[in-house]
Amino acid sequence: MRRAGLLDKLLEAGLLSRDQVSAVARETTVYRRNDRMAAYLLSMPYQQLLSVVMALTYTGQQHIVNFISPDTGNLHKASTFERV
Repeated sequence: MRRAGLLDKLLEAGLLSRDQVSAVARETTVYRRNDRMAAYLLSMPYQQLLSVVMALTYTGQQHIVNFISPDTGNLHKASTFERV
């Protein structure tokens, strides 16, 4: 079974819509995909950002978590992403 990627996890968690995921996936370069996804994520309410950090961690994007979160050592490790 294929492990879901970050966009899949964000969609499953209801953090991005299908239209938003499609728009990110259609971008032609990794830089444009990252820019579009960052724009969507930065427009989210603060409470949803913890779920984004958990999705990043679950999908092996710890380097991004380290960049955006000043205190990654105190993040709660259990998440809904482990059950998806």
